[in-house]
Amino acid sequence: QASLEGFRKELGVSEVEARDLIGRSVTLAREARSQFISENVTTVAPVGREVQIAGSVGPYGACQHDGSEYTGDYVDHMTQQELEVWHRPRLRTLVECGVDLVACETLPALTEALALVHLLTTEFTDTRAWISFSCRVRPSSLITTTQAVDKLKL
Repeated sequence: QASLEGFRKELGVSEVEARDLIGRSVTLAREARSQFISENVTTVAPVGREVQIAGSVGPYGACQHDGSEYTGDYVDHMTQQELEVWHRPRLRTLVECGVDLVACETLPALTEALALVHLLTTEFTDTRAWISFSCRVRPSSLITTTQAVDKLKL
């Protein structure tokens, strides 16, 4: 998972350099999109297809290197606000660099999804996004999460 914290820890780069790395990935994706459109103009444009760039925002647990991105165990000792603080810089970087939407992917815990929804609805209000979950084999967790997301009426 690419994250500002991960780049700083694992690569030993500064905050600015970490942001630049994420920004470079968006730039490369935009260049690839332009090349794809120019090479496929007869199949893309006539049917109204729009090629979009989604900035990936995975779970906090991915930077912990302990498998918690699958279990969500970290939410037992983190608040929604702490997760917002952690996700905010990456979201801001992706949005400022020009992604078309944000893919909040494979989240293992409702608390983390609510943190991202709160950021998207209060600070990044013009940013389109989707949220996907990875679920433990506990039907009650899936039902609880589905009911909570449904109540948001987004």
